[in-house]
Amino acid sequence: MMESPTSADEFRAAGLRLVVASVFFGLMAVGTKALSRSISGPQIVVLRMIFGLCVFAAMAVRQPRLLQTSRPKWLAARGLFGGVSVLVYFVSIDKVGVGMATLIHYSAPVWAALLGWVLLKERLQRATLLALVLALAGVSLVMGPTITEAWRLGA
Repeated sequence: MMESPTSADEFRAAGLRLVVASVFFGLMAVGTKALSRSISGPQIVVLRMIFGLCVFAAMAVRQPRLLQTSRPKWLAARGLFGGVSVLVYFVSIDKVGVGMATLIHYSAPVWAALLGWVLLKERLQRATLLALVLALAGVSLVMGPTITEAWRLGA
């Protein structure tokens, strides 16, 4: 488990890593859309998984502790669900476009909170409920016209 940053320099470094990661996630989505013109979403997923495995293997050679886990079954489940998530995301980029697929993809915290409440009986705090309402309102504003058009076309 990573320790939380304590100094101002560590906070700035963590913020910079978040920005860099966000840029790369955006580039991944745009690259996926560009590749989907010539190969299918599932094929792109395989390429992404191979690339990720190579990056992880290189990191694990330098830091062998990355291979240590106390809960291998949970790690395998995370890998399985993460792989399925990437597959669905990449196929949706091909089918509905980068913007809509990314919007749907980033609504995951909403569904995680709701599923935690329904399935795990977790208590939702007021701040979480407010965030859920605002997030769902935003998603509805963006997706509303698309859903309305789909209903009109009988899809």
